[in-house]
Amino acid sequence: QAVEALVEANQIPDPTIQAGYRHLTEPNINAFVANLSIPIPIFDNNKGAIQEAYNRRKKAEEQQRQSEVAISTNLIELYQDLLVLHTDIDNSNKIIIPEAEKAYKIINDGYLLGKFRFLDVLESQRTLFEARKNLITSLLDYNIRVAEMERLIGRPLMTVTK
Repeated sequence: QAVEALVEANQIPDPTIQAGYRHLTEPNINAFVANLSIPIPIFDNNKGAIQEAYNRRKKAEEQQRQSEVAISTNLIELYQDLLVLHTDIDNSNKIIIPEAEKAYKIINDGYLLGKFRFLDVLESQRTLFEARKNLITSLLDYNIRVAEMERLIGRPLMTVTK
């Protein structure tokens, strides 16, 4: 907008005023000389530069709108990812891992009593480890998404209120 205003201001030419002192030796006269010049823009009224400045401003406004849409879309996607990951983490902590631990304990105790094979113990242990690994992966993904969201909004999520 500033460039556009400057170009429009340059459409009206600036007058030039010159003044000075002059000594003429022939008749031995001292004189004060003044000159005023005002350009008249007959052929160049700066329309091309004005149009270019206008087009630049419109392009900058469009790029700003595109950036705002991209950031908003990214924030919405991050928020949806956070909701899914939060649900996964909550399910892992409250249901999946406790059930896997209970199953491992039952099968391990049954193995010690001769009711299960060692492969059953290993399989239940692998299931428990896989559940814990999935929880750690979900926590990592969750924290990465939180960091991305904080980067986009420019402040910690803890300071954001509804």
